[in-house]
Parts: sequence; C-alpha cells; structure tokens
Amino acid sequence: MKTNCNIIYDLLPLYIDGICSEESKSLVDEHLLECQNCSKKYTAMNQHLTIAEFNDSQEVSNYDSQEEQQKVHDDAARKVMKRITRRWQLTVLIIVILIPIISLGWNQYRGEGLSYTNMYDYYSANRMMTALENEQYDKVFSYIDVQFYYDDIQKRMEESKTATVSKEDFQLVVEEALSYYTNGEIRIAEEKFDNWIIEAQEENVRIKEFYEQSPYVDMSYDEFYSISKANFLEQMNSWEQLGYRVKGHKIRSDSTHRDDGITQYNYNISISNGEETKEFGGITLIGNHAGLFYLGGGFHDAEQTSPKLSSFFQAFNISY
Repeated sequence: MKTNCNIIYDLLPLYIDGICSEESKSLVDEHLLECQNCSKKYTAMNQHLTIAEFNDSQEVSNYDSQEEQQKVHDDAARKVMKRITRRWQLTVLIIVILIPIISLGWNQYRGEGLSYTNMYDYYSANRMMTALENEQYDKVFSYIDVQFYYDDIQKRMEESKTATVSKEDFQLVVEEALSYYTNGEIRIAEEKFDNWIIEAQEENVRIKEFYEQSPYVDMSYDEFYSISKANFLEQMNSWEQLGYRVKGHKIRSDSTHRDDGITQYNYNISISNGEETKEFGGITLIGNHAGLFYLGGGFHDAEQTSPKLSSFFQAFNISY
C-alpha cells in the first residue's frame, strides 16, 4: 500500500537527522524512490538544514572565546532594549500629543480657556497686553478693531436721522398696584412717563444735531483710521507723561460666546506711578477670531489711584 505523502513529510526532519526508527527509515526510503514530489521536498529540506548547520558551526568558530561570545549576547540584549525603549518613547509621544488635544476640546465645549476656535485671539490678546507693558503703543493700536468702531459710528449716524420717540409707540399696562408704559423693550412708570417722553424727544434732537455737525460725516475708513491712531497715541503719551506705566497684566477670566463665537478676555492690570506698583483695576477685550479687539469695559479703584488714570481708558474708546 502506498504511504500517504503527509506522513512521509512529517517524518522527513527525523529521517534527515537520523533519529527515526529503522522501520520508519525503511518506509521513507521506499517512498522517496517512488514519489518525485516528496523526493524534491527531502532535497530542499536537507539542503536548508545543511546550510544552517554550516552557519552555526561558523559562528561558533568565529566566537570561540568566552569574551567574544558574551559580547555577542550583550549586543543582542542592547538591540532588544533599544526596541523596547523606542516603543515606550512612541507611547509617551502619543500621550503628550493627546493631552493638549483633549484639553483644547474640553475648553471648546465649556467655552472657557484656550480652545480650537479662540487660539488666535487668545495669543493676540496676550501680545497686545505685553506690548502695552513695553510701551509699544503703535503695536498696541495694531490690535485694535478700528473697523468695529467705524461701523458702529456709521450705524449710529444713520439711526439718528430717523430716530423718533412718540407717546403712541407705548401702551399702558396695569398690573395690580403697578402701572407703566411699555413699547416691548423698555417700560416707564406711569407717573414719570410724560416727563420722560419730553426729555427723550429733546435728546433725539440733540443727537441728530450732533451727528449732522460731526467731523466723521462722509469720512472714509482710511481717514478714520489715521485720525483714530493719532488720537490714541496722543492720549497714551499724555497719560505716560503723568508718570504712569503699565507694569503687569494677568488674565482674570476668559470666555467664548456660544451663540456668535465672540471671545472675551478680562485682564487685571498693575500700574506704576514711579514710586509704587499696584493692581488698580482692569480692562475687557472683545474679539471675533481675527486677532483684533475693542474695549468691552474697564474699571479702576478711584480711592487708591488718581482720577487722571481714567484717561488710560479714554485712549481705548475710539469714539467721540
């Protein structure tokens, strides 16, 4: 009966090494004479093992001293440790990269701190405050959103032309013991309403006359920018001549509005009058992801500092 080739293939390693039984050896001999495929497998396997034996003996002969053999083992151990170290370094690198990514994502979600969308404004706001400390007022002005002020003035001038206040626009509402007039936006107590209407109408006339005589009527943006910058530098230099300097700033809070994406940075400011430095108040910068800001507000402790410091805020209020 012809022997299965798979059985012969399993016996070939033992046959080549000469450690199989006589019965198995005879079985393999007989099969190799009859089966050409198994004979080819035997030849290839026998050749491979012969080359491997040669290489092993060559390696032993090349490293016949104990020191050389130890060196070979040490080199192999170093290579293994190097691979392990590289893997750990890669793991640490991935963690280092993931931490800021996760942090930015969390800040983006809660609307506070450095995040993906406010990164540029955050950086620019700090650059602006640093320039203010270094008395680089030209650079400070480069961070001011002059376009915002220009558009706001143009808008108010247009609104003043058609602004009216009429008693017919209000409705009397009575709620238990309280009665007031309202137009849906504001409400005035009934007993004060007549005087309020007269004062509001007079104020509208003054505003309209003011805008009609304003030097900003028909002024281009470039002209507005030049005038605004000249006024800013003049006021900052005048404030500086009083002996005051910004000597420190610290961010108190920051946020990004969810509805419109507007960024807001509230800074505490330390001021020096030449004799002492104290944290006297702060300012709020409002941005829109363009690295430009307008002043959203400011405060200072009038009891501890000179009222003349209010001119510091006037420089940022690019208006009239």
